[in-house]
Amino acid sequence: MSREMVWDPAESTRVAVITSGSDPADVLMAPVVADAMSIHDGRHEWEPPVLLVPSRGAMPASVTAELRRLELEHIVVLGGTNKVSSATEQALRSYAPTVERIAGADRYATAALVSQRFASNGTVFLLSGEVPQEAEAGLGTALQNGATVLLSTRDSLPEATRAELVRLDPQRVVLIGNTGVLSNTVLSQVRRTLSGGAVLQRIGDADRYATNVAALLTMGWEPINVVLVNGESWQGALSAVPYTEAQDSEYNVLLTRKACVPGVVLDYIVEHRMQDNVQVIGGTGTVSAAAADLTRC
Repeated sequence: MSREMVWDPAESTRVAVITSGSDPADVLMAPVVADAMSIHDGRHEWEPPVLLVPSRGAMPASVTAELRRLELEHIVVLGGTNKVSSATEQALRSYAPTVERIAGADRYATAALVSQRFASNGTVFLLSGEVPQEAEAGLGTALQNGATVLLSTRDSLPEATRAELVRLDPQRVVLIGNTGVLSNTVLSQVRRTLSGGAVLQRIGDADRYATNVAALLTMGWEPINVVLVNGESWQGALSAVPYTEAQDSEYNVLLTRKACVPGVVLDYIVEHRMQDNVQVIGGTGTVSAAAADLTRC
């Protein structure tokens, strides 16, 4: 799926982000890195593609063909050698003169390293590092608002995340998800970490679909187009977020069930009159024909 989202190399930044398609541990940060390395010329944005490789074994022929087509100058490997092997990293050097790896001891430390590598605008979105589908409810909104993305477990703020919050000293921290995703214990730990003037906010609703819509409404983002992706698997939004960020028109990523569109999502589309401006990412095995036709669950 990610291969299909790659745009013409003449408009490419000559950068690609490589992460594991076998393990979701570091996958959430791939769109963050791609967004941070995008190029703007005042009217357009060109964003690096995200390509998925297996944690072990050779890269698929479809990926190596894409790497040749892109004529890259720089490849960023995201995750440790247990996610993208040393052999794969070495093979990637055949496709670009510069290959760098961003990897911490775990996904939380990797997210903190990504934060340190790229500038922050003073806002942090704290997402679930345990359930990528829940995190994807707010990932697109985070990038649209230029926010830093950090990860947490449900019940405890990881030390790498806490230390990065201290370093950033953000003006605002937004937790994405209800208490089943990020508990009130995590919220309290974040509050104790922040300086007195920081704003702490939770955007969380009944489920990831409602949270997805709530994040868009809360952050005041009103697009004219929608990309609909499967919210039951973690791979869909990984490709959809970089794709939407690279388009000239305003897009939002909305999560759907495979078989049908949740009522809260469909209501958002209808209320914003976007029924005729919906793109679907994935085949019918990911988003059914009924869901693509905006059939309500």
